Amino acid sequence: MPHRANGTYVSNSDALTLWTPIALERLLETARSYHAVLTDEELAAAVQQESGVIHDDPVSDWIGKLLDRVDIETKR
Repeated sequence: MPHRANGTYVSNSDALTLWTPIALERLLETARSYHAVLTDEELAAAVQQESGVIHDDPVSDWIGKLLDRVDIETKR
């Protein structure tokens, strides 16, 4: 369940909304870098650190939903 460092609950939808622009920027930075690679775990750590919203579930449980949102955003 997503939450802030102080333990305040954040809905999954709100967390994904916060994380999407951060994820998009990190992925674009990676795409611009020659031979760069960004793992799911690295992306998850970046969005959580930069947003201040942490998810306790395994990355594999929620990273797909985040990437789906990034996909939708890139098509706009």
